[in-house]
Amino acid sequence: MVGRLRSASSPGPLEANFENLTSYTEVIQDGRIELLRSGELTCASATAFSLSPEIMEKVHAEMGNHCDRIVLRPQEISNHGEIIRRLGVIGMNGMIETDIYGNVNSTHVMGSRIQNGIGGSGDFARNGYQAIFMAPSTAQLGAITTIVPMVSHVDHTEHDVDVVVSEQGVADLRGLSPRQRAKVTIERCAHPDYRPLLRDYYGRAERLSLLPTSVDPTGMTAYHYAFTREDWFSAGNGKLAGNPNVKLGPVMQTESPIVRRPSNTLLFAADMAGTLLFGIEGALAAITGDLDLLGLMVLAFSRALAGGIFRDILIGAVPPSSLRDWRYSAMAGALVMLAGRKLKLSHTWSAVLGGVVCFVLRIVSVWRHWNLPKVLG
Repeated sequence: MVGRLRSASSPGPLEANFENLTSYTEVIQDGRIELLRSGELTCASATAFSLSPEIMEKVHAEMGNHCDRIVLRPQEISNHGEIIRRLGVIGMNGMIETDIYGNVNSTHVMGSRIQNGIGGSGDFARNGYQAIFMAPSTAQLGAITTIVPMVSHVDHTEHDVDVVVSEQGVADLRGLSPRQRAKVTIERCAHPDYRPLLRDYYGRAERLSLLPTSVDPTGMTAYHYAFTREDWFSAGNGKLAGNPNVKLGPVMQTESPIVRRPSNTLLFAADMAGTLLFGIEGALAAITGDLDLLGLMVLAFSRALAGGIFRDILIGAVPPSSLRDWRYSAMAGALVMLAGRKLKLSHTWSAVLGGVVCFVLRIVSVWRHWNLPKVLG
């Protein structure tokens, strides 16, 4: 770990009264020298120094005391995975952000601006006895949270991250499921100003995970993308609200979209009813125009599909889920209506029977996760 966070965390053992510590790292910074001088750190192995001018003068003046306790090795040795595993190194690395599931971004700000290289963090995270990643819970004077729904760039996956630390607390992620990781990270590491938003995101992700996958992708992707790009800015932060230099994203300017939107059960019922009505409307138009079976099927299907596309555009689901997951319940309802008319049933009873078939088929298809075969291109 290199940078201000490492320099800030290194004096910690001085206050904790640890003894006989050893350091196996890539770069020695000011904090390690202070630990060596105090006697709590008995030896340090690294590849290079990165010291302030003041500390460098002290090292030169006390070189006789340090030469037997500092070893500089080539990088292919100091970062060698086998040696790190054999020593059982506890890897402590800084990060730019982590998501609630434990994926870590160490290098890119907002996903595209390189802040620094990955350095040896990958070597120590993947091979060390324990991988710890640390960062303040917020950045830019509290305007940005470093605990996000999904990182904008992944350097270390959740499988390589054991512990996440911020000034708010410690989240031990070992042995936890993704849902457990999310809850622990939000409650122990996220800043209190951002916990409601993160809980909102987690709650929505959990609820939508119980529905067919076709319901979810664009909504969740758009939500966490907006969260990490624009809506990091918190309107609830008194220091930032009213500041003309801080742009507030649309999610922060209003109440949470999860709170404002109806429940998923209501949306699901409205979706099914919409498919039913659009399909029946198309079938009635075909019967009124005395079209044959093919014409009825085309009108019923196209009307239901067009209605679904219009609905998705209105709620901001682009591309529309109707284009990604084609449903034929409307066509089945239309066929039942046609059969009813051939049997001399009235328009009303034919429409009712067709609607029941459409409704039931739609529920069963969602419940059983029925999907049409996809064409491989």
